[in-house]
Formats: sequence, C-alpha cells, structure tokens
Amino acid sequence: MSDPRSRLPWAPTPDAVQELLGGPHVWLMALDRAGRALLWSEGAERLSGWPASDVVGGDAFWERLFPDPRYSGFVRDGCLCSPGACGLEVAICRRDGSACVLQWHVFPPADGADGVRLVVGHERRDRATVVRTIEHPERFFEKFLAGLSVGVFQVRRQGARLDKAANPTLARMLGFGSTQELLDFDHDLLVPASERARVEELLNLHGSVRDSEVDLVRRDGTVLQASINARVLRDADGRLQMVTGTVEDTAERRAAQQALKASKEKYRQLVEGVGEPILTVDEHGVCLAMNQVAARYAGGDASTFEGRPLRDIFPLDAANAFLRIARSVIDTARPQRHELQVMLQGKETWLQMRACPVRGVGGEARVQILALDITDRKSAEGEVLLYQQRLRALASRLSDTEERERRRLAADLHANISQSLALAIMNLGVLRGSATRPREADGLRTIQDLVEQALLAARTLTCELSPPVLSELGFEEALEWLAEITGERYALAVRVEHDGLPLVISEHARTVLFKAVQELLTNVGRHAAAREAVVAVRADASDVVVSVSDDGCGMREGSDAARPARGGGFGLFNVREQIRQLGGAVRVRSRPGEGTCILLTLPLRDAEADGQGAPA
Repeated sequence: MSDPRSRLPWAPTPDAVQELLGGPHVWLMALDRAGRALLWSEGAERLSGWPASDVVGGDAFWERLFPDPRYSGFVRDGCLCSPGACGLEVAICRRDGSACVLQWHVFPPADGADGVRLVVGHERRDRATVVRTIEHPERFFEKFLAGLSVGVFQVRRQGARLDKAANPTLARMLGFGSTQELLDFDHDLLVPASERARVEELLNLHGSVRDSEVDLVRRDGTVLQASINARVLRDADGRLQMVTGTVEDTAERRAAQQALKASKEKYRQLVEGVGEPILTVDEHGVCLAMNQVAARYAGGDASTFEGRPLRDIFPLDAANAFLRIARSVIDTARPQRHELQVMLQGKETWLQMRACPVRGVGGEARVQILALDITDRKSAEGEVLLYQQRLRALASRLSDTEERERRRLAADLHANISQSLALAIMNLGVLRGSATRPREADGLRTIQDLVEQALLAARTLTCELSPPVLSELGFEEALEWLAEITGERYALAVRVEHDGLPLVISEHARTVLFKAVQELLTNVGRHAAAREAVVAVRADASDVVVSVSDDGCGMREGSDAARPARGGGFGLFNVREQIRQLGGAVRVRSRPGEGTCILLTLPLRDAEADGQGAPA
C-alpha cells in the first residue's frame, strides 16, 4: 500500500514534525477533505494508543476513536475539519478502552496546502503549548511548509500584479540559495516553453494537474526530472485567482523505474527462454503471470490470460488439477512435484509439474509452476512396458516349452536308454554266470560295471531334467530331495523347513518355484563359499513365501548375481522375471561378509490361477 501522504503529495521531514509537535504530549494529525488521516504524530500514538500504521490512510477508524455517537462521524463528515472548531472538548476512547477528554483546535488550509487541515489535540495541562501555536498560526504554517520534502509554489493574482511564493525546498531543488533568489529569477528560464504550454493546457482543461512528468532547468542549466501536482482556483465569475501546487524530484524514482523495467525485461527473457510452460497463480486460482509457451497450451496470448481464473483459461479438469497443486504447495509451504495427464488443446498431454511457493510484493502467498511436457516420454515408456510384457509372456512360454521338452527327454531316457541299459545288465549277469573260465567272468564283470555306471548316469540325468519326485511326491518332498543331492554335490549342509501344511498351487507355479530354488542353491554351492543353507517354506491366507538363505560371503546390491546368467542359465535375473510373471516378487537381503537371504513370494490367487490347483 502506498503512503497516503503521496496523494498531496506532502511528507514533512522527521525533524520538522518534532519541532512542530512540541514532543509526545501534543496530538497532531493532518486530514484531507474526506477526513482521512495523512499524518499521525507521536503524541497522537501516545494519547490514543493507536499506532500510525492502523490509522493513516483509513476513514473507518473514527467510530472506534470517538465513543459518543454525537461525535462518531464529526471527523469524517467535516465537523472537526471546519474552521472555527477551536477549543472544542471531545472525549476519545483509547485503544485500551479508557476514556480521555482532549481539547481540539483546527487550522484552516494554508496557501499551497491543497485543502489539508491540521488538527491539534491536547490535554488541559498542555494548553499553553497549543495556545502559543494558535496565537501565531502563520509561523506554524511557515515551519510546516519549510519542513516538507517536496517543493511548494503559489501564484496569486492581486489586481494586475502576480504575487509568487515558494518554500525553501523548491529553491534548493532548483539550485538557489534562498527562496527570495528563486522568486527574483526569471521563471521562464526554469520551465521550457513546451513543458509550460503542456501544463497550462491541462490546467485550462481540467483545472488541475496530477503527477505530470516534466523536465525543469536548474539555475546551473542542468535538468531536474520532476513531477508536478497543481490546481487552479477561480472566483465566482470564473476568473483565475491562484495557481498552487507541488514539485517533486523524480530522478531517483525514474532511475528506479528504469532499473525495474530492465529487471522485468531480463526476467521476461529468462522465462520465455526456458521453452517450457511457466505460470504464477494465487491461492484462489487466478493466473497472475504466464509465459507465451504456457499461453500456447491454452490457445491464446499471455497478456490476455493474466488476471483471469484458471478455469477461464484451461479445460475444467486441468484447471482444477493446477489449483489443487497450488493450494497444496501453499498449505505445506514446500516445493512439490507432480505428474498428471490432462486434456490441452484437444490432446491428452502428460505434464511433470514442479511447483514452488513464492511471495508477492505485499507478502501474498503465490505459487510458481514449471510444467514439462513429458507426453513423448510417457508414450515411449508405454511402448517399452508393452515390449517388456510381451517379452515376459514369451519367456513364460519358452519356460513352459523347456519344461515340456525336459519331461519328454527324461521320459525317452527312462523308456529307451535306461530300459536298454538295465536289460543289458541283466543279460551280462546271465552270461557271467554261465562263463566257464574265470578270465571270461572277470571281463563280463567289468563290462557289467561300466553299463551300470552308464545306467546311473542316465537316471541322474533323467532326474535333473525333470525330477519325478516333484510330480509324484509333492513340492516339500522334492525340496528335500534337492537339498540332499545339492549337499552331496557341493559339500554343503542344506536344511529344509516348512510348516507341514500342503500347498495348493498350480503345477506351473510348483515348477517355477522348484526351478528357482534349484538355481539359488546352485549359486550358493558355486559362489557363496557357505557352510550351510536353509530353504524355508511357509504359506498364509494370501501368499506363498519360499526363502533361501546361507552363511556365505554375501554380495553387493546390483552385483552380477542379479544379472542374466550367461550360457542360458536360470540366474537370479531369470528367477525374478519368472516369479514376476506369476504376479510375485523377489527380494534380496545381503551384505558382503554377512550371507544372503532371497525371498520368493507368490500370491496364492495367482499361484492357483495357472491350471487347476492341486496339493503340492
């Protein structure tokens, strides 16, 4: 909010105010024609308890200050502002609720004061201070005008003569040592003809000039950038009687405006150069600013959208989404990121929103939003996800095909090769029993041993290809068998723990879990340098959980053990993909030197879905 005194624009310096007020015991206020306070002294603050920040510029304060209904509007309505209201005693209500009777004195407007009346209030004990001022009002106003930070001038017509007056501030602004030097100088040299003609035209048309920017010439020839406020007073016949006004040095203000303009231009170039939509909104969903990139998403120009609600700019769903984000950021006072899909310009658009809380000039809560268009990225991610789903489905079919081929090979080994080898062993035994020479019997025995070794190898290969125990006995028994042969192969103590309850899961889920445990135990035997491994099986109403843990060397997260195995091995990566295909998950808990625990989790509803469930 701008200083209300700028409406005059008059601003007494602190030293001048203190000299005028005579300390903190005298109440002084300056009121405009509407009864609004433009000045509120230290004495006014002390006597009323109300700080100047609560009073200056307002006109709704007086009802609280004057409790007597006869006087509640006398300031606002001009009673106290009227000349001759000197010595009027009126009670005020202090901020703390206590009452205080003050005697009031009103000074009529001085020449050049632009209608401003000064009102002085005091307690009876301070009457002498005020009386001295009232007895010499011309001195009071002389000091008042001298203390202003702006120049004041007046031209009064006295018959055929023009009387000119100015305050010391104007003389200093124009480079003169005194007011008299200024008045004696040729004023036509101070105001260029073009500027003078323009101001006179405005005065003739409107009777006043407000904040008119002019360039005046100082005594030394330099230019004074100034702002003029002036008005014309005429008599009843319309003849000009007086021109009075103020002059304010605006060089610093203009420099600040130029700096602000340059700063805004740099900010605009920065915001426009980002190439992504940027907008600033308040808590009510009003767009305060946006760049042209954001405006293109709304189908218009940025200048036409500023100051309008988001719902008038974007489709309703998008506007509501932006507003929810803005309010969330304001409530938390923290930056946030969001991804959302909205309809913009008739197209489904994915946006990544980065929203940060900011403050306006007056401290108002605002949110600045940077939106990245990630529609192409989301489309690519969707394609990758589709390919991954297809690859997983293909991997699942390949796994099923592999399992069927293993079973076929195992059946062929058992039905053909193993049977033939067993028959050969039987025939060799018959031949060895009928041999008449010891040497022939020993040779047949050697051949029989070799064939028995081949039969054992064939049976072992058959079990490795497709363990019959998995389909014949069940999942837990198959794990017991697997633990036994793994322990023998790698000199590893493998223990199986389960709750003894039968698992009702599909054949495919049984096979996937068994192969996963087989691969994990193989990894333990080959790489973990462990002494012991434990396979634990448990189930509840929703999940089947199988864990494989060891006391080995452990591994780092993201190590080669989690990557696809070379040479077509199942590998932890493949284990993860197979379990994920069934709707499950794989979790790895491991640290170097502290062993490894891998948990395989399958939801029962998915474990039963692949075929008719049967006790494992």
